[in-house]
Amino acid sequence: MGLTIVTRPHPLVWQLTLSQPPDNRLTPAALHEMLGRFDQIEADWRRTNAGKPPVEWQGGALIITGGGPKFFSNGLDPETTKNPDFTNGLFEPFKNRLLTFPLITVAAINGHCFAGGFMTALCCDIRIMTGGRGLLSLNENVIGIPLAPAGVELCKMKLSANYLTPVALGDRFNQKQALAAGIIHEIVDVSRGPNGLLERAVEIGVSEGPKASWGVWGVIKQGMYRTVIDACALPRGPRSLEVDELFWARMAREDQAAAVKSKL
Repeated sequence: MGLTIVTRPHPLVWQLTLSQPPDNRLTPAALHEMLGRFDQIEADWRRTNAGKPPVEWQGGALIITGGGPKFFSNGLDPETTKNPDFTNGLFEPFKNRLLTFPLITVAAINGHCFAGGFMTALCCDIRIMTGGRGLLSLNENVIGIPLAPAGVELCKMKLSANYLTPVALGDRFNQKQALAAGIIHEIVDVSRGPNGLLERAVEIGVSEGPKASWGVWGVIKQGMYRTVIDACALPRGPRSLEVDELFWARMAREDQAAAVKSKL
């Protein structure tokens, strides 16, 4: 543990903060730790309702945000995509767990949000973003990594149809553009101060969290996102694997060229 921090800003709200400087990359270690945190938070919530009659059950909300002033998350560690088992073996189960989490989930996007960070935010029920510095981009196409079938299905379900192509092409969105595209639901004005984004996230959690009190919200989401979940099991095609090999060959050439240039 140590790559994430869990706090309880309100009895109804848990906050999970990514804490992997400088840009909160979603390394395998960070993803495994977050999965453990999800289990911990769900267990805490279930304990609050243990032994109570259903009419007294308490709902709750999970806020996910990034530690540091610049990044919500800069996405996956590029090295991890070299492992053919990473996507289906870890990243897709991580997204499915968050996508179907039994509490109301709120992404408090405090800065730049790229690639895997974009997908993580998109898995949350409600997405709010700072009105300060920050861009969003699903930039797999820009860096030459194929978008997995489940990622395509998630974008189709979550985004406005007329924005699907520019999102898939890796366009960068500022806050107003992201709001219009349906990537985020709200921009939190900087006039609220440095803690305004998280304060607003807690307000949303307190307001919406009770809707998860019956314990069926996660099951409802399993049905809502069935096409995304099913797509996670699809094998990657040979063309996708070929593109991966070309990408990493290019990266190796660029690394070698940079090393030679540094010695000149």
